[in-house]
Amino acid sequence: MHAPRLRTATLSALLGAVLLTGVAGCTNAASTDGTPDATGSSTPLAESTTSPFVTETCVDGNASVVLDDETTDVVFTEACDSVNVIGSDGTVTLADVEHVVVEGTGITVTADAVGTIDFAGDGNTLSHTGDAPVVNDAGTTGNTVTGR
Repeated sequence: MHAPRLRTATLSALLGAVLLTGVAGCTNAASTDGTPDATGSSTPLAESTTSPFVTETCVDGNASVVLDDETTDVVFTEACDSVNVIGSDGTVTLADVEHVVVEGTGITVTADAVGTIDFAGDGNTLSHTGDAPVVNDAGTTGNTVTGR
């Protein structure tokens, strides 16, 4: 008859240890130097930024541009393997680029030589020099590609 009482005591001790471990993992708000924060707020894991994500130079052959109300005109001065343009109603000027992806509407891309252009939006324009690029625009409308 002592086995159920022993089992209950063991389970109670285990539950207590788990609860103490959980409480021990909780900490009060502290600044980055380990001193308590007077406001009681916690330090965020990462800083947020309100600046738009724009990479105007290629990193390992790739670049991205996000067009928004604050970023409407972006110029690349060096050749790039791949450039992704996301947003609406903006202009991007490129040097030579192998692959361009345009995701949005009302985007104008002016480029030197272009290998392939993928449209994932409507009403966009690409003008280029050199040979005509391969154009992928499945399911989109109003996109134009012109040589200059």
